[in-house]
Amino acid sequence: MNVWIRSQKKHWRRGVPCVIEAQSYDSARFTENNLMAMLHSFNVSVGLDLWFPRDDEEDYVVFRYTGGGGGGASPVGRQGGPQILSYDEHCLFHEMGHCLGLGHQHYFARCKLGKYLQGVDHEDWNNHANGARSFFNESDGNYNNASVMCYRLTAFANSPAIQAALQNKTVDIKGDSKPKHQRSSSSGDKAKGKAIKTTMEDVRLIQSMARAKGSDDMTLHASDVRKIQELCAEASPL
Repeated sequence: MNVWIRSQKKHWRRGVPCVIEAQSYDSARFTENNLMAMLHSFNVSVGLDLWFPRDDEEDYVVFRYTGGGGGGASPVGRQGGPQILSYDEHCLFHEMGHCLGLGHQHYFARCKLGKYLQGVDHEDWNNHANGARSFFNESDGNYNNASVMCYRLTAFANSPAIQAALQNKTVDIKGDSKPKHQRSSSSGDKAKGKAIKTTMEDVRLIQSMARAKGSDDMTLHASDVRKIQELCAEASPL
């Protein structure tokens, strides 16, 4: 499954002009040459001259290095004007995917399993509550744990459902049957003491999430490549 931003105004159809923020890298860890080599590797993977030095374009990306283990972040899609893509050596391709318009691979899996995973205020709960289904498209319902847009299962809150699924078992969970953002203060909207039973389909999905490469992987899956090529269809071929 690929998840991508709906609005074509946020697609980088002709590729991404970019600059490297001065003094944004630690030469002992990740030099400017390292970054240029990774941008080239990304371009080769998709067969497009996708990331290229900015000339005078109004919309462009500024790469900001956060240091080893500092993590990263990027807006999803083209924002207009300069936009920051922060990264370290462990999450660069993942954040580049976000910049191009890709959402998290686990997004809809997370919403589907939310009542079991007990992750409360994880960002995907908030996105779902704010109507993210109108923000993202999804191509199909299959979770792809090889995508660079995955998180590892350890990124989610632990729960009895996860522990049971990893032992190939279903489990009954008592409590409110609705996700947190759907609950009301009225007692009539609460399913107190109601048991929710996981299914074997849920078990298989959780097990698949447990095998995900994670966002620190620096390879693009074939499905990532195809979607990026579609989103950036007017970029020059290599």
